[in-house]
Amino acid sequence: MEDKKIKKIAFLVRNFDITGGGAERFCVELVNGLKNNYEVHVFSQNITARIPKVEFHQVTQKINRPRFLNQFLFGIRARKILKNSDFDIIHSHDIIPGADVYTIHVPCFKSFITNSSGLKKVLLLLSLPLSPRKLMYLLMENKVYRPNKKILPVSNLLAQNIRKNYPKSAISNITYPGIWPENDKFTKNNKLRKDNLIPIESFVVLFMGHSFERKGLQSIIQALEILNNPEIYLLVAGNGKENDIKFSNEHVKKNTKFLGKIDQISDFYSAGNVMVHPTRGDTFGMVVLEAMQHSIPVIVSNKYYCGISETLNQDNSILISNPQDKVEISNAILTIFKDQELANTLGSNGKRHASTFTWNNTITKTLEAYNSN
Repeated sequence: MEDKKIKKIAFLVRNFDITGGGAERFCVELVNGLKNNYEVHVFSQNITARIPKVEFHQVTQKINRPRFLNQFLFGIRARKILKNSDFDIIHSHDIIPGADVYTIHVPCFKSFITNSSGLKKVLLLLSLPLSPRKLMYLLMENKVYRPNKKILPVSNLLAQNIRKNYPKSAISNITYPGIWPENDKFTKNNKLRKDNLIPIESFVVLFMGHSFERKGLQSIIQALEILNNPEIYLLVAGNGKENDIKFSNEHVKKNTKFLGKIDQISDFYSAGNVMVHPTRGDTFGMVVLEAMQHSIPVIVSNKYYCGISETLNQDNSILISNPQDKVEISNAILTIFKDQELANTLGSNGKRHASTFTWNNTITKTLEAYNSN
């Protein structure tokens, strides 16, 4: 879908990084999909993914911490650079004023107010003038969630959050993240198992996330300690606070391998028997979709905690009702461990379901928003 009126698009994102979090990766894939039909420019503080046919603009990073101040200054600097520009669309992946279109990846900061009540809510409101961080985030959100802005949340779960906090905001489309079908052509291998001295016949649980606490790594550790099975290993990918993870079982500790950032995603998924994602809050959950694309059965928090789960059912996944329930998680892992036929069925059905989420669909939904009145 191409509208001849739209020729030149500016993307704003603080980190343009394919190995980063969901917002960064989403922006990279969107830019990659639009570059051939549009003149695409990226304005970013940190650019680690260089794409042919795309013009990149380094936005000076005045300050890194505190984060809210960095975000605010990025918005000011980007608007100054873009002032009097001839872009047809300015599309931001950060909550900063000045864009036309916003892909939203995180719940509203205002939720801490709307989710409270009574005396607690009164005290929160009274304390606002004492917190520059809270005031700044609320100010930026108030500038973004307006009727004249096009809002593109990455799931219905997130859309509900936005409507609750900013009922007058205009949600144009739900733009789920996707996959590229050509990435289905991968070769299974045992590289990571060999590198980490994991026996080929062992059962490997996969976890990936950049926020160990929120994504539920501790709950997985506790579940594995309940199972107390030396044949089960855990591969942990992503950057998190490794020292904060507590172990009470020595062989579970020994069988847990922290890999850090992973460059070769296919190597990671090739090593696993199941992906476990007991997140306490994910607006979508790209790692679940990627695991399904690689035919890995998934155990994931239900739709009240994870956006992708609003599209899942018992035929293609095992859904966790309480992401902090170590017994429920251990039972789910044990089910996959014992029942290879079920694991194969979930893997096959999951791969079929994942194929319905493509970046081309995401691009189409985004262009619909660009072209809407």
